[in-house]
Amino acid sequence: MHDGTAAPHVPTPGPARWRVLAVLLATLFMMMVSVNIVNVLLPSVQHGLGATQADLQWVLAGYALSFGVLLVAAGRAGDVYGRGAIFLTGVLLFTLSSVAAGMAVDPLSLNVARAFQGIGAGLINPQIMGMIQHYFRGQERGRAYGSVGMVPGLSVALGPLLGGALIAWLGPDAGWRWSFLINVPVGAVAVVLALRWFPPARCSPARGPVPASWPGAGPRAPVDR
Repeated sequence: MHDGTAAPHVPTPGPARWRVLAVLLATLFMMMVSVNIVNVLLPSVQHGLGATQADLQWVLAGYALSFGVLLVAAGRAGDVYGRGAIFLTGVLLFTLSSVAAGMAVDPLSLNVARAFQGIGAGLINPQIMGMIQHYFRGQERGRAYGSVGMVPGLSVALGPLLGGALIAWLGPDAGWRWSFLINVPVGAVAVVLALRWFPPARCSPARGPVPASWPGAGPRAPVDR
């Protein structure tokens, strides 16, 4: 007997969800490479900025600390304000802080930039998991999560190689700086594609209209185009 309650809408397969996944994976790879590339850069950073051992430890710890502290709050923010909006905020913050890290003039400015990189990554990470959970079902979801699981392994393998190659090619000072600055084109492309491919915001009955300029800023129909 039909009781008048609408059945939940189940997303249907479509190419748009795979485009969304491509943006998520590229952004995740950028974040993970930024973690794994740093160990190779530390001797060059020490020489270029006159950093102490304590300064170098904070290059690693500042990122990890700000990333870990923000994860739970960022997941909740995605539930409330929309995962697309929080994802874009995180990508923008990560990209801008990568510029700041690459242009750092002393150990303090580098460590502050790294802390903001961690904040950006902390905003992004829960949204990746949540958006896959929302847009994929069944075997497709397994494939999407499998793709996410491959990214850390690739970044562990490629991050140090990339950092070493940049230092060998550009020299110690320019090499470590460009190891951060290479995030900028990836982040810029991710923002552009997210604005183009992420589904537009919909009107939320609980909160009223949400500005359409923020993709994913509120509840929306699943990707099915």
